[in-house]
Amino acid sequence: MLVERVFVRSRPLTQILGYAIEVYKKECAGVLLGDIMETANKIVVNSAVALQSAERGFNYVQPKDHKYQRISEVLSFSSLDWIVGEFHSHTDFRGRKPSYRLSPEDREYISKHHHTGEVELVLSLKRTNRDFPWAYIDQNRVLSGTIGEYFFQFAAYSKENEEDTGSLTEIWCPIEAVIDIAQEFEIALKPGYIFGFIPREFHRGRYRKLVRLIRKYEEKVIQKADEDAGMTELAQIKLLMKELSLMSNLYL
Repeated sequence: MLVERVFVRSRPLTQILGYAIEVYKKECAGVLLGDIMETANKIVVNSAVALQSAERGFNYVQPKDHKYQRISEVLSFSSLDWIVGEFHSHTDFRGRKPSYRLSPEDREYISKHHHTGEVELVLSLKRTNRDFPWAYIDQNRVLSGTIGEYFFQFAAYSKENEEDTGSLTEIWCPIEAVIDIAQEFEIALKPGYIFGFIPREFHRGRYRKLVRLIRKYEEKVIQKADEDAGMTELAQIKLLMKELSLMSNLYL
């Protein structure tokens, strides 16, 4: 299967960011679960499971084969999703500039362990004292930005045939559009759908409506494989974000 685009939901994006930050500056690794949509040449990542026993260092991470096999068998039976690939992180240990690019060791691993059509998500991570807006670079094949004190770049690679060692593939995270709106109104977001600050006047009903709209927008984008889908929901999200921003200013 030729994978033309990888959609990453907010849940696995948050999970991968959390795993990477937890063990920073060492690297993390894990398994991706999701849907394979061959007719649209796309993969949807629904969740990510960390390999906690992986042998890890500051510039490498190596899953233990027998434990990886064990968790793969359990996930295959207990999850309603397919195992669609793996993920790992790169960090800035000893001043090294982390990259979303695959290392020679990464390519060797993909060649030996990945099946055709599987993906590898790479998260490069470093500390920063600057704020960078979330944006797509490299022809929509890399998502970058800051969360808290960390700057990240997020890329997807797919194995297109048995000889391939990983080809950079277009990645799309619908939550990026929501975060872009939040940043426009200077609303602080934590990873995922949890806002850093909600005033009392922005009562639960409106907050729940906002969350439902975000999830509906994400679902439309993924199902239609089109980032322009869900524009109605996005417009309503913007109105609620504006209202939230005005209320938040009351407490500044």
